[in-house]
Amino acid sequence: MSRREVAASYRLNAAYCFDAARVTLEPGRRLALLNMAQAWTELADLKQKSEGDLGDKDLQKARSAFKD
Repeated sequence: MSRREVAASYRLNAAYCFDAARVTLEPGRRLALLNMAQAWTELADLKQKSEGDLGDKDLQKARSAFKD
């Protein structure tokens, strides 16, 4: 899979999270979904810019976004 295809799949995951957040009534769950969507979007941006695979620093940043 090319970097562009991987980035597109990450953006699709972000869109799923945004869609789920839009219909979720519970504020805490909505916030978690929006945070996940942001993390997927950031991963897509990083992947699209990178020359190869994401570095450890980028992975740690993405993982921390999912923990919040």
